[in-house]
Amino acid sequence: MNNACTRQVLGGILRQGVSHRLGWWWAREWAGWWWLTGVIVTTAYTTNLVAFLTVPVFPRRIETVEQLASSNLRVAMQDYGSFVPDALRVSPDPALHKLGTNLDLFPYVYLNYEVGFSWVSNRTHALVETRSYLAYVVSLHNVSGSTYVMKETVYPGYLCWILRKNCPYADRVWQALEALVEAGLVQYKYRKHMLISSAAQNTHGRVLAGEALQLDQMLGAFMLTAMGLGLATVVFIGEKLSSRITDK
Repeated sequence: MNNACTRQVLGGILRQGVSHRLGWWWAREWAGWWWLTGVIVTTAYTTNLVAFLTVPVFPRRIETVEQLASSNLRVAMQDYGSFVPDALRVSPDPALHKLGTNLDLFPYVYLNYEVGFSWVSNRTHALVETRSYLAYVVSLHNVSGSTYVMKETVYPGYLCWILRKNCPYADRVWQALEALVEAGLVQYKYRKHMLISSAAQNTHGRVLAGEALQLDQMLGAFMLTAMGLGLATVVFIGEKLSSRITDK
């Protein structure tokens, strides 16, 4: 009898058939409700586990200047004398103008953006810089996993070599740079660098679908179990009383 009960309990949990005939109505009543509870619990657990572990969900992110301007985020920029703050404030574009009015500057320290990234981590600001340099400082401060770079740029940035006017070796430098560009080495290194930076940010904001099962979410299954045990108990008492009356 103990082995039969054990097989019935484990069969309901593992959803496996058990070749055992139940001769009492109370046992049949209990086994039916137990199997129904087992099916509900195992199905809910399996589907929730699959969704929780395998289905990534990415919340909607700010990717354009208009979305950034309409959000509740302010804009942060390092104060190194750039033209950008004044240009944004006088811009005829409504979105850029709003960014200029919501712009906060933090002190300039060479390659030190800790203040700006602390504001970003607090979800109060978005950091503004040229795309390539921003990707560089993001990697430098090791915040690639918790931040991302918008697809649309606020303003373009250009890299250049600064030489004295009428510098005698300006032509040599230009020829060397032009050769690197024509050979594709500059574009190759740039794409490789940006690819690494983008790959580190692809999982930013990723969350798991659904949530872990809570006890209150399985309340229905436990209520079914209690109901089944109650009915089985009533049937058991009825069978006992009936057998005593029959014996008399």
